[in-house]
Amino acid sequence: MGPLAMKTIRVSDVTHRAILDCAILPVCPTATRQPDGCWLVPLEDDTWEALQQQRLPGESRACPRADLWSDPWDDAIQRLIHRHRGRPLN
Repeated sequence: MGPLAMKTIRVSDVTHRAILDCAILPVCPTATRQPDGCWLVPLEDDTWEALQQQRLPGESRACPRADLWSDPWDDAIQRLIHRHRGRPLN
């Protein structure tokens, strides 16, 4: 049996940069930039589950093309980053 595939989320360039800015330790570049400007970011299972628990209904899509992706991660991640930094949401 081969290795299990990691979960992957798709985020905007702005969110990808915000994630890198929040990193405490050096980040190994595992995300890949897509032609539409979004990033595919692989996640460990525990990180995936933690993000799933934080998502709210109706959070927007990261990329405008619904045919490319249907999971809303940008708003959830940006909200968590703002909370982590102690900043109010806009």
